[in-house]
Amino acid sequence: LEQPMRLQIMTVDALNTRLVSARPVSSGAGTINIVDSLNESQLLDDAANALLEWVTEPEALGEDARRVVNHLDQSAGLWRRQFATLLRSRDRWLGLVIAANQVSPDSLREASEARLAELVERRVRTLEQLFPEPAKVRFLAEAHAADQRLGGRHSIPAAWPPEDRAKVFDTWQRLAAFALTKAKHGALKRRVDKRDGFPKEVKEEKSSFLAILDALSGIAGLAEAWTAVRDCPPAVYDDEQWALILAMLQLLPTAAAELQRLMNTQGVLDYPALANAALASLAGQDHEAVTELSLQLDYQLRHILVDEMQDTSPRQYALIETLTRGWQADDGRTLFCVGDPMQSIYRFRGADVSRFLQAW
Repeated sequence: LEQPMRLQIMTVDALNTRLVSARPVSSGAGTINIVDSLNESQLLDDAANALLEWVTEPEALGEDARRVVNHLDQSAGLWRRQFATLLRSRDRWLGLVIAANQVSPDSLREASEARLAELVERRVRTLEQLFPEPAKVRFLAEAHAADQRLGGRHSIPAAWPPEDRAKVFDTWQRLAAFALTKAKHGALKRRVDKRDGFPKEVKEEKSSFLAILDALSGIAGLAEAWTAVRDCPPAVYDDEQWALILAMLQLLPTAAAELQRLMNTQGVLDYPALANAALASLAGQDHEAVTELSLQLDYQLRHILVDEMQDTSPRQYALIETLTRGWQADDGRTLFCVGDPMQSIYRFRGADVSRFLQAW
């Protein structure tokens, strides 16, 4: 580098601050005053409480609020905690929720269930690739016998369902009760007893079953893959579940609007709001326009280097896309991204490692 003094090194949050400061009105942010963590928690709680007031309203949104609060056992505290948590990470879901509300409920349900089915099948395939075929047949047979001793509590079939992937998925989930501990990050069991269908009278069957588990424990990634299958939701929503999802799709944008109203009243921003304002300064409120600031930066910026690219959130990724939107191949400008997908540590702030893999 012949002129290192021309380099400007800053965090994404610092860049957002500079962009908003350059266009405080068009960004919609005004004076930048980042809320501290204590007041941010209070703002989130207040926004959740404001949303809860819809429960008493006769409009459709009131009906949605009543459906969700009933699902939460009419607990105002649980409502507040759930919505406050969701609002803290709204930069991860708000755009998706708004887009979902532009689609008909039937089409959205069909697409959602198709994606769930893909997720389920991918996880089942991963588990099946790790599981030795002889052990698969033997494990099912011995788990079926154990379940019979429990009175068929888990409805374990005597044989693997032929050509029915939904039933195969269901069987793997049921078998998890015999194979995995109940911990969130499940591990293969090291012991079984009468609660698992192995009373003292069946010592030989117990020893045989533990031998299978011991052999399976030596297969790297198998317990994790089985846990992922165990924790998969059903690939098809029932009508009550779908009604609840539709209610949340209406309530979440309103919750975000309540939070924005409170921040406007108090003259503060949180980091998701700052990121959104930075995008607005470059591309307008709809993120599609070409602004004076974006044209100015398009002229000034020649090279961008992004470090720790695997930790960019969707909103940060959109910022990079907007900054380079007018760039052409072979025009001398460069975007250089550095990252390692195996080192992504900012999922809690919405980092999406898949974005890095797509760019790569």
